Amino acid sequence: MKQLVDILDSDLTMSQSKQDNHIPAIHIRDSALLGSFGGTLMPKPKEYIFDVANKQEFRDWYLTAKSQTIIINDMKMNSLSQNALSPMSYMCHEFMKPPSRDKDRLEDNIGKPFVFYCGLHSSPEDEFYGAEGILRSFIIQLLEAYGHKIDLSFLDPIAIQELQAHYVPRLQSLLEKIMYGIGVGVVFLLIDGISWYERDAQIEKTTMVMSFLGDLVEKMEARQTGLILKPLITTTGFNRRARMWFPNAIELFM
Repeated sequence: MKQLVDILDSDLTMSQSKQDNHIPAIHIRDSALLGSFGGTLMPKPKEYIFDVANKQEFRDWYLTAKSQTIIINDMKMNSLSQNALSPMSYMCHEFMKPPSRDKDRLEDNIGKPFVFYCGLHSSPEDEFYGAEGILRSFIIQLLEAYGHKIDLSFLDPIAIQELQAHYVPRLQSLLEKIMYGIGVGVVFLLIDGISWYERDAQIEKTTMVMSFLGDLVEKMEARQTGLILKPLITTTGFNRRARMWFPNAIELFM
């Protein structure tokens, strides 16, 4: 498994010094940035986050034992905003904290959240920029959490080469196989600020990856494997593309 993580963690186009800034370290950095950002939020934006969490649509998505996506359209932000983080980013950060012992929480003891902040990886120079960065990040996070359950013997030399090249269809296939290998549980995939990857240079890959994720949610629900997959997507303004990617998603407009 470590060899696979190292492969996904590298970028053939990046210098060795940049490669050393690996995904686990970046997750720690991202979390620290979100913590600092939260400290700058005024009471009103924090109330806004509380309002989201208490919406019936959010609770339905969160508590129901069903694979389903929720799209949160942040109507207070627009697609031209240059702010890497928003109150919705901080909400995702709060979601990542260890669960309380609230008997309501669906994820207690069996579920785990994983997150990717598009706004923090919005530069083409970033090692994890773009839709393939989302896939690589989630795959590594999932392997770190569930690697002891996953049989990776199906990966042949061609597959390894394609993963090293960050070939999107191969990354998608690996993510799907990991999902089927997890067994019983709940997986929350939080993608904050997908609007960052809807610009001309990225939209084709973003559409490919988001549509794949939408299809995977439907597959997991139809097959009833024991794993519940719950993506949460935040976006700026009203996002028509997100509705096409996830036609059966719950939508919130805040």
